[in-house]
Amino acid sequence: MEWFGSGGGGERVGKDLEGVNAAAIEPHQEAAGLTLVTYILAALAALFALTRRSIPRWAATLVIVLTFFATASSVYTALLGGRIHHPETKIRAR
Repeated sequence: MEWFGSGGGGERVGKDLEGVNAAAIEPHQEAAGLTLVTYILAALAALFALTRRSIPRWAATLVIVLTFFATASSVYTALLGGRIHHPETKIRAR
């Protein structure tokens, strides 16, 4: 989903820089797409729940579960993004 963020532009600029793990870019982009989808689903479920006179218990539960998955997906995406270029975190062999 390159159209949504700066991923494509960032990849073109940074993939050839020293210390960049180019192999880590694609998994990060794929995870970002999944994160976007989970947030959209959570937002649609919340919008649905808010359009009801009384929010059904199942709808509230669904919103909470989808929000949890969206947040977990964001954390995973950030972890993968950190693997692209953070030389200060690499473990050196002794």
